[in-house]
Amino acid sequence: MQQQETIESYTIAIKNYNTALRFAPNDLKTLKLLGFALEKLSELQLRQNQSAQALESLKQAVATYERVFSLTPDDAIGLGYYGMVVERLAELLSKQDYVREAFLTYQQSLSIYDAAIKLAPNDYGNYALKASVFISIADFYLSLLQYTQAVESYQQAIAFYDISN
Repeated sequence: MQQQETIESYTIAIKNYNTALRFAPNDLKTLKLLGFALEKLSELQLRQNQSAQALESLKQAVATYERVFSLTPDDAIGLGYYGMVVERLAELLSKQDYVREAFLTYQQSLSIYDAAIKLAPNDYGNYALKASVFISIADFYLSLLQYTQAVESYQQAIAFYDISN
């Protein structure tokens, strides 16, 4: 019952953030809070086996963060966080057997990390985050019994972990 109440609380908060954004559509603080609320709602929905709703909430969070970072394209730390949320979406898609969409979303997260690395080439955290995407991709290939592609992705992950150390 408590999780349901929390879901309702996040749903109300999301409605309020959306109302606020009608008056100030580019308010970064409100956009970030909306994205965070959507992420948390997605997590709670997953815990209650509401997979379709969780997927939709996470897609909305990604769209919100995309908007945030279109307004702040030079924020390497923000881009790194955005990349993590996109990777989380790819993992959720892969678990729900949206194979093509999952691969495209993994590619999107790699592109985001590339942009973050370009902005801050000495921030080795983004290299490690990119390596983690390659591991997720490799694991996904393994689940599809595509061993050659899995090995290639693991090798790419190792290369990026080596750079980050």
